[in-house]
Order: sequence, then structure tokens, then C-alpha cells
Amino acid sequence: MTADCRFLGLTEIPKDLPVDVTELDVGYNDITTLYNDSFTGFPALTTLQASFNYMVHIEVAAFYTMPDLQELVLNHNALQDLADNLFLYMSIAQFMLKGNKIKVLQDQVFMYLNNTLLLSGNVLDDMHSETFSNMTALTKLALDDCDITYLHPDIFSNLTSLQYLFLHDNKIKKLDPHHFINLISVIEIL
Repeated sequence: MTADCRFLGLTEIPKDLPVDVTELDVGYNDITTLYNDSFTGFPALTTLQASFNYMVHIEVAAFYTMPDLQELVLNHNALQDLADNLFLYMSIAQFMLKGNKIKVLQDQVFMYLNNTLLLSGNVLDDMHSETFSNMTALTKLALDDCDITYLHPDIFSNLTSLQYLFLHDNKIKKLDPHHFINLISVIEIL
């Protein structure tokens, strides 16, 4: 079951949705925070679309009640950071965070994500060497247009399933062949 709640002027996730809702779109609203109890009544959610809100904060346990979440789309909000355990024990297949204001990615913040991670259009000042270390199933990573100036030589070392890597429109001064040495499945780097 799909719930289309776009363009309703919402300031929080509605609580009066059917318990069996699997896809929720709350895009183009005025939501600023996802709280720990925002999704407690919707354990069957597999897709959450919350783009084009004014989101600045996500509480650390906001997604814990959605064990089957596969697609999380938070594009074009105002998120600046992500809590270390925000995605703990979640195996999200597609996570899209394009066009936010994220500056720092903590080590292993995305450790349980699979398949696709899109971070295009953020302002990534700092990515640690362990940021993507446990994402061995990741096939697509977009870091384009993020103002990146430096990449740690080992940042992609465990991404053995990665097929597509987008790095264009950054300010990287030097790339070493060591950056890509373990990318054995790569089809395209842009």
C-alpha cells in the first residue's frame, strides 16, 4: 500500500496512516526533524521518500522500527551530519542523500547499506579512511559535486563489488592508482 503525502504542508510524519503502508512519500513538505517515534506505527515500510523538506536533524533511532526498509530517499534537505548509529542493523539497498549540506561522514556510518549510495551535491570536507569500509556489497557510489579536495588512499579499498563510482565536479588535486586498486568489479569511474 502506498501513501502519497506530498505537498500537504506537513511538519511531521502523519500518525493516521494505515499500519500496512509499505511506501510513504512525504516529499515537498515542511518536515525539519525525523523523531525516534516518527515511524513506530509503520513496521511494513519498505520505501520512504522525504525529499524537498527542510530536514535538519534525524534522531538516532528514527529508522529502528522499519526493519524491511529498502529504499530511503532524503534528497534536497538541509542535513549537515548523520549520527554514527543511524542505520544500525539496517540493510537498505538504495540510499539517496543528494543535495544536502553534509560536511563530515563518520567511520562506518553506512556500514549496513547495500547496492546504492548517492551523496552528490553535498559539501564533504572530511571522509575518514573507514567511511565505506564495510560496504562490500555496494555497487554504485556517487560523490560527485561534493567539494572534495582529498581522498584517503584506502577509502575505496573494501568496495570490491563497486561497479559505478562518480567523482566528477570535485576539487581533488591528486588521485593515486592505489585509490582504485581493489575495485575489481568497476565498469565506470566518472
